[in-house]
Amino acid sequence: MNWDTNLNGIPCGSQVKRTVQTKDGVKQYDEFQRDDVILATKCGKVIKSYWIPDEKRFAGLANGEQPIAWVSWPRHPGITNPESAPPHP
Repeated sequence: MNWDTNLNGIPCGSQVKRTVQTKDGVKQYDEFQRDDVILATKCGKVIKSYWIPDEKRFAGLANGEQPIAWVSWPRHPGITNPESAPPHP
């Protein structure tokens, strides 16, 4: 695991298309799928986090607070396409 200090490269999630079967037929909608990351904070903590788009901040950090480094949360080795992964709770 190598820490990355390029804060512009932190994965923040993406909009993915979801399809559901309803009583009225098939419906598609866009859903935000977060990307989990591990953040190192200036106070010496290491936390699991994700971007909160509506608040424009990472979970566990205050507004305006920035991590000092990050790494991607590892994905299951059997999932090759992140968009096919089950949504986060």
